[in-house]
This record gives sequence, C-alpha cells and structure tokens, in this order.
Amino acid sequence: MEEAVKKILAKRQRQSYEENYRKARSHIADHYKRLQAKYDEADKKRDTKDEKRHLPSLAAFRNLPVIRLLQNSSKTDSGGKVGTELKSQTIRRLVENELKELEAKATKALNGTLCQGDWEGMRPYLAPSKRLTARFVCPHCKNA
Repeated sequence: MEEAVKKILAKRQRQSYEENYRKARSHIADHYKRLQAKYDEADKKRDTKDEKRHLPSLAAFRNLPVIRLLQNSSKTDSGGKVGTELKSQTIRRLVENELKELEAKATKALNGTLCQGDWEGMRPYLAPSKRLTARFVCPHCKNA
C-alpha cells in the first residue's frame, strides 16, 4: 500500500514537472516569435544601407544562457512564471545582449573562414562576410 502511494506521488511530481517544462518551452517559443516579428518589422523600416539583424534558429535561441536558465528553472517553478519573466525589461536586455554577442561571434568566425585567418588587418576593406562574393566563392576549393 505504501509503495503504491509512493508511485502515485512520484507520477504526479513527474507530470507536474513535464507540464511546467512544456509551458516554459511554449513561452520561450512565443517570445522567439515576438522577437522575429520585431526584427522583421525593424528590417522593413530600416534603410537598405543599414545592417540587417539576424535571429538564430529556435534551437540555438533555446541554448542562450539566459533562456536555458529560465527553461531549466521550470523544474521547480510553474511554467507560467517564465512567460512573465521573459517580458521583464532586465531579461529582455540580457537576451538582446546575448543575441548581439552570438551574432558578433558568428560574423567573426565567418570572416575568419572566408579570409582564411583574421581579417582585422585589412581594415580599409569591407569585411569578407559583407561582400557580395562571400556567399558564392569557397576559399578552400575556389569554386563558385
């Protein structure tokens, strides 16, 4: 009898955790969609000379430290709390800063790949990742 009660309690606890985790993931996906809409709207208003902001895939977005922390905090808290935390100004700033860092890191890695090294020494020239030919010429095999 006691073992049956323990199994029922364990099952309820597991179900509660799964429901909270599901809610947290849903709130994070909704926040990602809001960011996507915000970036798309900003790109429509932006002048063509300005740089376009890029948003990583949802899977990469979920791996940002702040998002991962919020998602994992749902183990103990209710998943609804994540939705309100994502709307706070502090979390928004942290997410925005992490997205900028991720974008800068990806751009630097792409510049390094296209230039086969550090391109910082070629400062008067346009960064390799911003050149029109960057997408068409492979620096390793020189194929277009």
